Amino acid sequence: VWFLDQVSYTPSALEAVATRSAFHGPEHRKTILDRGLPSADDPSDHLPIAAAFRWTSTSLPSLATAGAAALAPAPAVPAHALEREAEELLAACPMSEAQRAEWLRVTTLPPSLPKGGKPAPEQLGAMKELQRQKEAFLAEVGEDAKAILLRAQQLSRKARKS
Repeated sequence: VWFLDQVSYTPSALEAVATRSAFHGPEHRKTILDRGLPSADDPSDHLPIAAAFRWTSTSLPSLATAGAAALAPAPAVPAHALEREAEELLAACPMSEAQRAEWLRVTTLPPSLPKGGKPAPEQLGAMKELQRQKEAFLAEVGEDAKAILLRAQQLSRKARKS
């Protein structure tokens, strides 16, 4: 299989922390290799690709030479944009639908928690159990998926706080 779609970056400026497989799994790959694209399941002649990057420390501007612009605070990102980015990351995350449902289950707090109040002991126990299940889930998925899921969760939290 020849891939024409690519993601290019400069390793001296960015570090690739996660990539998304073009295939949903080995069976999906075999089906595409056997039947080709487009198909009923993949109506495009391209498969989606994605990558998450982190700035490397060498690519950041020096405060001594960057001037006042480097010290200016970054503009606030609206909550809806943060949430949209989190949703896009989750959609691109290389995991099955069953795994996606499990991730949403272990990261959704019980709706009965008091706003700003202290949780009851049984609620606290339920929250700790969800945290344990989340950690177990993250230990089972690949490093790519783990990095994407943690970034999506970080963006969702930031959106809720803004």
